[in-house]
Amino acid sequence: MVGREVGVAGALRAGPGTRRPGLGRAERISRAVGPVAKRAFDVLGSFIGLLLLSPWFVLIVLAIKLDSAGPVFYRGKRVGKDGKPFWMYKFRTMKNGPADTGPRVTARDDPRVTRFGHILRDTKLNELPQFINVLKGEMSFVGPRPEDPSYVALYTPEQHRVLSVTPGVTSIASILYRDEEMLLSQDALEDTYVNVIMPDKLRLDLEYVAHRSFLVDLDILFHTVLVLLPRFARVAPDIEELFFGPVQCFVRRRLSWFTLDLILGLEAVSMASFLWWHASRSPRVSWPLNVAFIVGIALTFTFMNQMWGLQRSMWSCASVQEACDILLSTICSTVLLVLINAWLLPRFSFSHEVILLGGCFACVAFTVARYRSRLVTGILWRWRNLWGKNRRNGQKRLLIVGTGEVGQFFAWQVQNRREGQRYHIVGFVDDDLTRRGMRIHGVEVLGTRRAIPTLVAQYGVDVVVVANNLAQGECQTIADACHHTSAQVKVIPDVLQLIHETDSCS
Repeated sequence: MVGREVGVAGALRAGPGTRRPGLGRAERISRAVGPVAKRAFDVLGSFIGLLLLSPWFVLIVLAIKLDSAGPVFYRGKRVGKDGKPFWMYKFRTMKNGPADTGPRVTARDDPRVTRFGHILRDTKLNELPQFINVLKGEMSFVGPRPEDPSYVALYTPEQHRVLSVTPGVTSIASILYRDEEMLLSQDALEDTYVNVIMPDKLRLDLEYVAHRSFLVDLDILFHTVLVLLPRFARVAPDIEELFFGPVQCFVRRRLSWFTLDLILGLEAVSMASFLWWHASRSPRVSWPLNVAFIVGIALTFTFMNQMWGLQRSMWSCASVQEACDILLSTICSTVLLVLINAWLLPRFSFSHEVILLGGCFACVAFTVARYRSRLVTGILWRWRNLWGKNRRNGQKRLLIVGTGEVGQFFAWQVQNRREGQRYHIVGFVDDDLTRRGMRIHGVEVLGTRRAIPTLVAQYGVDVVVVANNLAQGECQTIADACHHTSAQVKVIPDVLQLIHETDSCS
C-alpha cells in the first residue's frame, strides 16, 4: 500500500517546477472569476450542507455520547492562510484524555480511537463539522489540508507556499492518501509521517497551489465523493485525472464548444430565415413556430458537431484537412433536417431553402470560429510584412534553400513562433524552375542555388538555411559560395530521413 500511494505521488517528484501545457480558454476564465466563485460556492455549499446534514449530526452526536464519555466535538489547532492559526472542528473519534498528549498523527492500530470513532474515520464523517470552518471563511472545500503547528514548523521555505491559499476540507493529497492510517504503524509513527508521507503531500499541495482554479476544485470534489463510495474506495486516480478530470473535460471540450456552436447556429439560421422571407415576402409559419424551428435547426447543427467529434480537435494546431469534418457534419445535419421537414412535419413544413441557406451560413461560421487563431495569425503576419519594414533593422535576414516540407515547416515556425520575430525570411531558393516567382507561406521563391551569392549580397542575408537533403559536397559548395560574404550557412536535417537511417542501421 505504501508503494502504491507514494508511487502515484512520485509522478510529481520534479516538484512544483513541473508545468502542464498552456491554459485553455475555459481555465483562464475560471482563474479570472475563481476567487469570487470559490467563496460564493463555499458559503452556499456549507450553508446548504449544514442544513441538510443536521439530522445526521443529531444521530452522530447520540452515537458518540453512547460510545464513550467526553465532548462531542474535537477542536484542533491548525495553521491557516498566511500562517494564521485557527481551531478546526471534527467529531471526536478518540477517548477523552490521551488524545491531547499523544502523537499528532494516528495509525490504524491506535488504541486511543473508539469503536464508533473507527466508523467515523473510515467513512470520513468525522470531517463534516469542518463545514462550520468553511462557512466562517477559515477553510474552503478544496485546498491544502491544514496542518498542526508542530509540523508546520518543519516546513522548508518552499513548502511554506502552501500557506498562501486557504486550507481545504479535501485536497489532492487527501484523496491519494485517504488510507494514510494504513501506511502508519505505532513503531515509527512520527518518522514515517515526517520523512515519507508529509513531503509527498506537500509536493502535491504545491502543485495544486501552482495550478489551482475553480474547475480544478470541482474535479477534486468529484473525485472526493467518488472515492468515498464503496465501489471506488480502492481505486487510486491518476494525478492527471485530478488536475484534468471529467468536469474540466466537459466544460472545456464540450460545454464551451456546444455553447459557441449553438450561438453561431442560431445566428446563421436567423440570418438565413430573415434574408429568405424578406426576399420572398411570404412567411409560411407563425412567428412562435418560426422561432421554434430556428432553435431546433441550430440544436441539430450543434449536436451533430458533438457527435462528429469536432470538440476533440485542437483547432489552433489543426490542418486544413480537418475542415472537411466541419463540412461533412454540416451536410449531414442539413440532409437530416430536410428529411425531417419533408416527411415528419408536413403540416408545419419549414422552407427547405432556409435550411439549406442556414447550413451554408453555419458551415462558414463554424469554420471561421475554429480557425480564427490561424486567420488572425495570418492577418497579423501579413500586416507585419506590409507595414513592419521599418522594424527589420534589428532582424536577421534568412534565405532558405529548398521549398520542400522541411523548408516549409521552418518558414512556418519563423512566422508563427515568438522567437521568429527576431528573423525575417527574404525568400526561398530552389532548383525547380516551375516554382520561380511563386509564394510559399507568403515567401517568394527568388531563384535557384546558382543565384545564392547574388541574393546574399542583394538582400543582405545573414544566414543561409539549407532545408533539403543535399549531399555533403553540395552543402560545401553553398558554404564556399557564401565564403566571401558575411552570411553563415546552417543545415536543417530531415527528421524522417534521420529516423529512416536509424531503422536501417538497426
